[in-house]
Amino acid sequence: LVDRVLGGFGEVGTTIVPPVLGAWHVEPDHPRTFDIAQAKQKLDAAGYKLDSQGQRLDKEGKPISLRLDYPTTKDTYAKAAQFVKDWYGQLGIKVTAQQFDSSTLGNIVLPPEAGKDFKANYDIELWGWSGNPDPNALLQIFRCDAIGSSSDSQYCNPAFDKMYDGQTVAPTAPERKTILAQMQNLLYDQA
Repeated sequence: LVDRVLGGFGEVGTTIVPPVLGAWHVEPDHPRTFDIAQAKQKLDAAGYKLDSQGQRLDKEGKPISLRLDYPTTKDTYAKAAQFVKDWYGQLGIKVTAQQFDSSTLGNIVLPPEAGKDFKANYDIELWGWSGNPDPNALLQIFRCDAIGSSSDSQYCNPAFDKMYDGQTVAPTAPERKTILAQMQNLLYDQA
């Protein structure tokens, strides 16, 4: 994606804290690789078989069809969406890509905790956040109390919240980075 969508102007991100925040970014302890063949094997092993037309079936025997939503804010989202759609297609999974203005997309991803009109009605979302010199703006999105406000992942893990609170009061930068590394790996491993 860096080469084909961003024209080489970027760096591959691995954890939620991007490499541009070098003082706080860590590479994952147990990195995954992009491997369509391995993904096929894992889906087969998990019981998601292909039918005679090459469509991946869910546990009830119905073709899997997912919606991928992304914002209108940058043309790179549409380009990236096409790659994601094609990769899922190689797995036998149909993906329909839909583009929305940021306000509409924000409403689509909000869960019922945000109010009675919200349903977190999406399958896959492409969107980005901008970090600043401090990673807290990116990390707070994964706190349990962010569900219903700033979280579009609906992720909640009390252990993560405890680490988040701990890194904000760490007495030294190296101690903070140790906690931030644990947080990044926890999110990466559980994704």
